[in-house]
Amino acid sequence: MTVELRWGCDRVPVANIRELIMHIAAVGWIYVVLMMSIVEESFVAGIMTFFLYGVLPVTIIIYIGGTGKRRRRRELEQQRQREMQEQQQMVQEDKREGA
Repeated sequence: MTVELRWGCDRVPVANIRELIMHIAAVGWIYVVLMMSIVEESFVAGIMTFFLYGVLPVTIIIYIGGTGKRRRRRELEQQRQREMQEQQQMVQEDKREGA
């Protein structure tokens, strides 16, 4: 049984809520850093503040946070490929036996 929460008009599976919350927090942090960079004294300092305090850390955190999901997706794909190879071998064996 899958529990789902309503988010606007779309349904969001509970498994994706953690990822959704992480992205909302990331957008909030980018907004805070954007405001910090706007009040810097020079344009260069503002750009550096935005990238060094905002974009770089958020990118690293989101990459690390998605590592498990990427690993599970890769393992699932490998399992699917093994199953397809086994099915192809069974079909080939059936053809040989039938001939």
